[in-house]
Amino acid sequence: MNSSTWFFKNTDTLRKGTKMIRLLCLLAIIFSFNTFALAEGLKPTTYVYGVAKSAYVLGSGSVGSPNSVAQGGVTFSWKSGFYLDLWGSAPFKSNNDNHFGKETDVTAGWKGEMGGLKMDAGIAHYNLYPVSKLDSFDLTDIFGEISPRKAWVVGKESTVTPFFRAEILNSSGRGVKNEVVGYAGLYNNIPLGNSWSLDQKFQVGHQPKLPGLSPGWNGYYKLSLSRALSNKLTVGVIAERYQPFGLDGDRVGKNVYGITFGFPI
Repeated sequence: MNSSTWFFKNTDTLRKGTKMIRLLCLLAIIFSFNTFALAEGLKPTTYVYGVAKSAYVLGSGSVGSPNSVAQGGVTFSWKSGFYLDLWGSAPFKSNNDNHFGKETDVTAGWKGEMGGLKMDAGIAHYNLYPVSKLDSFDLTDIFGEISPRKAWVVGKESTVTPFFRAEILNSSGRGVKNEVVGYAGLYNNIPLGNSWSLDQKFQVGHQPKLPGLSPGWNGYYKLSLSRALSNKLTVGVIAERYQPFGLDGDRVGKNVYGITFGFPI
């Protein structure tokens, strides 16, 4: 039996093996973080959050779902800086033109300070549609973000924090291999008093060549108005604008609106 014949006869076996390896990696991440927490003798801080959005636009600037979606998750974080985040997205409608709003992500990382910088680094697995299985069409993302340890103070209380973020994407099924994404931008926080807060995020990023998309630059702006209530629940509204600097494939300028909530457990 030549090598090509063996490959085609064992394609299903190879696929199943790949899925099993991905599943074992995810379980290993979760087990490692739980083991680390026990070793510290500390329970993690748990935060639950969610949003109802008018649409889902992917980080590439392409529309993942043109219709409304519900998204949210839970973050476990430890005093050492390690954290584990579980996130999901699902459309409010299940018609065929909206099923790409389904997604589940697992992210493991570390946030802390080093020198005069704040750092956030880790690895994420994006289980894209169909989310019922792990396969080679999922995305793996190795990321790192840095920002100054001290935010710039503007006026009496408003702060501005510049940041730079880099990601390395891989997906064998989608033909994505070590594609680098770079972002740079600003976070702005404006306390409004009486537990109200206005937050803004300005971001410019360069997207790599992805299936159906050529390399291109994207702009992103997010405005968030939120209030922390006495029961520790935080509620708010958001408005987002995705703006490609060159129309390419399904990258289009789009406004997205949503209602958010979050609370610690």
